[in-house]
Amino acid sequence: MTTRESVHRLVDDLPQDELIRAERVLAALLATADASLPPALRDASGDDEPETPEERAAVEKALRDVEQGRTTSHGDVKRRWGLAE
Repeated sequence: MTTRESVHRLVDDLPQDELIRAERVLAALLATADASLPPALRDASGDDEPETPEERAAVEKALRDVEQGRTTSHGDVKRRWGLAE
């Protein structure tokens, strides 16, 4: 059985009340798969330049935001989109 066939079987076996959640998960996967991305960008190596003072300041600000509760947790996002159990 191919992977595609296995995924189809899993979807076919899902209870009716889980289909909406499955559709959202698969749509999110499809959105992030972006097959139209040019190979040069898709296969590009990671950033090898040193961090600038501005980038360092942005990271520090982001960490402060997390510490002070000015962010949305992954769990909250999942609940908002109906993906949490």
